[in-house]
Amino acid sequence: DRANVTLVHVRLTNNEALKTSKYDSIGGGIMSYNSRLSLLYCELDHNKADAGSAYAGGFDYGITSIRASTIHHNTVNLELTSHIYPGTDMLIINSTISDNQGGRYNIETREGKSLTIQNSTIISRGELGIVNNQSGNLALLFNILQVIPTPGVGSGGEVCYLSEGNEPSHGGNFFSDDSCGPTTADAVIPYSGMSLGPLANYGGWTPTISLRPASPAVDFGSGKCPGLVYGQTLAEDQRDKDRDSRCDSGSFELQPGENPTVVYLPLIIK
Repeated sequence: DRANVTLVHVRLTNNEALKTSKYDSIGGGIMSYNSRLSLLYCELDHNKADAGSAYAGGFDYGITSIRASTIHHNTVNLELTSHIYPGTDMLIINSTISDNQGGRYNIETREGKSLTIQNSTIISRGELGIVNNQSGNLALLFNILQVIPTPGVGSGGEVCYLSEGNEPSHGGNFFSDDSCGPTTADAVIPYSGMSLGPLANYGGWTPTISLRPASPAVDFGSGKCPGLVYGQTLAEDQRDKDRDSRCDSGSFELQPGENPTVVYLPLIIK
């Protein structure tokens, strides 16, 4: 409340915001009000609330920044809510969002506020969509945004819920449907064709979703990963591994000769 907060190498897990007799609960992992918040190498998981299970903001200022962080397995109780509810403009770079449960979308924007997502991997299942863009100020660049349908049901939640005329893509994205208005510089491929690994530790500080060598996201870009916000190339992935001369979409840059396997910690090498 009315603070500047930067969290670095912090894990927020198994927290719960409890409902009162009068109000629904918000902000299971973090509730930020009238503040400026930045997350770097953080993990928000298994948190619960009626809305904003991982993070909820209110009347914040500046830009809420989420970099090289992972948000997963959080639960919202109300049907029409989201897991991430920014209080101001938000920037998500080199981050992973996966396996959250309940609600309608993983992220929604505030009216009049912007949301920029770059080189991030967001995976949803069933009816849970990815972005509800109420503000119309959404920018997407070199992401993997996939909704996995419930087996036997067919279609699931939408990747994007957009206002009419909104065109958020800046290229390099892999969508599982065409709800984001993909451009010729994007690809629409279902999750089954993406050749991704499970959410796990592949090195680095936070869990990631790996690219397998056969993934179409490998070397999707014709050059280095552009910097949509700061005007400079994105030099590293979520694991702090170098990004090469052809940008991989998502938070994970497959290294030359790498065939990712899960690292179970603690790992002891003699």
